[in-house]
Amino acid sequence: MEIKKATKKDARKICVLRRKTLREVNKNDYPQEHLHFLIKENSTKGIINKMGERDIFCMWENGILLGTVELKGDKILGLFIKSSEIGKGVGTKLMNFIEDYARSKGLKQVRLYSTKFAFNFYKKRDYRSMPSGYWVIGKSKSKDKVMIKKLSS
Repeated sequence: MEIKKATKKDARKICVLRRKTLREVNKNDYPQEHLHFLIKENSTKGIINKMGERDIFCMWENGILLGTVELKGDKILGLFIKSSEIGKGVGTKLMNFIEDYARSKGLKQVRLYSTKFAFNFYKKRDYRSMPSGYWVIGKSKSKDKVMIKKLSS
């Protein structure tokens, strides 16, 4: 397994992985309006646009995309794991990588938005819940699950 910075040629595979994960793993984490927004946002074009404003990394094994993670400022975003790989250490390796990357950028803490599905995973990694608001799309709202972690040196 290797973790590499994403390139534009990776965008289609990232799109397919993320949309499949949203539909299979996160389908009960969001109201339908939010889920449709996230699926649309993770189009190939959407991924390419994100590459201009954040660092996106991919974990590969034998040419197969196993997962992605992003860092934008002090926010960890876009942790998506291929559904067949959940529970096999891919998420842990990607989080270790992105936290080390954040440290190398001089960050003392990071934050993220957790799904219900991933909440305990982050909690085991010493992320703590913060007071947060709601994410509103149209007439639909969903409670944010903001988590924060202080990074040790």
